[in-house]
Amino acid sequence: MYRFLTFAIAVLVSSAAVAEEIPLKSIWALDMPETRDIRELQPKREGTKPLTDAEAAKFPVRQIQRALTPRFWPPEGGDAGSVFIVKGRGPKALRNAEAVFLGKTKRSETIPAGSQSIVFYAFAIGRYVHIQSVRQDGEEIVIQYQLVPHESLDLTTHFALIPVTLQPGPLKVKVEELPHDDFRIKPLTAAEKRRFISDSSEFHVTSEGSLP
Repeated sequence: MYRFLTFAIAVLVSSAAVAEEIPLKSIWALDMPETRDIRELQPKREGTKPLTDAEAAKFPVRQIQRALTPRFWPPEGGDAGSVFIVKGRGPKALRNAEAVFLGKTKRSETIPAGSQSIVFYAFAIGRYVHIQSVRQDGEEIVIQYQLVPHESLDLTTHFALIPVTLQPGPLKVKVEELPHDDFRIKPLTAAEKRRFISDSSEFHVTSEGSLP
C-alpha cells in the first residue's frame, strides 16, 4: 500500500511539473500590456523620417492589421476562424503569419514538433483584447484573454505570436475569456466572440513535417 501511495504521489508530482506558464514578456504582440512590441520585429531603416503609407504597407505588422480591419471583416454570420500555428519564432514567425493572413499560405492542423509560434488574433473591434496568461500543460495549451473597453469609438486590431515548444502527439489549444472586474461592462455574446476573436483549435504534432 505504501509503495502504491508513493508511486501515485510521484505520478502527480510529475504531471504537475509538466505544466508551464509561458511568460507574457516572451510573447510578441500588438498593443497588449506586458508583452513585447511586435513592431520591433519589422525591418529597420536608417533615418528618422516617418514611413509613408505606401512604405508601411510593405511591413508585415501593417499588412496583418489591414487583414484584420473592417473592410475584411468576416461576413455577417461568419466567424473569425481559429488560432493557428506557424514555424519558427520572432521575425520568421511574423513573416509566416503574414503569409497566412494574406492568403498566400494555407493553415495546417498537422504540424512538426519543435519551436513554433501560436497565432492568436482579433478582428477590428471596439474593445482592447489583452492576453492575460498562457499555460502549456502536456497536450493542452490554454490562452486566456480579457476584453477592455475603449474610451472612444475607435476600433483596434490585435494579434500575438506565442512561442511554444511542441512534442509529437495530439495538441489542443483552448481560448478562454476572463470576465472583466467591472460588472457594468457588457460581455460579448457567443456569436460576437466567434465573429471577432480567434477560437480554440486542435492539431496533430508530428516528428517530421513542414510548415511555412
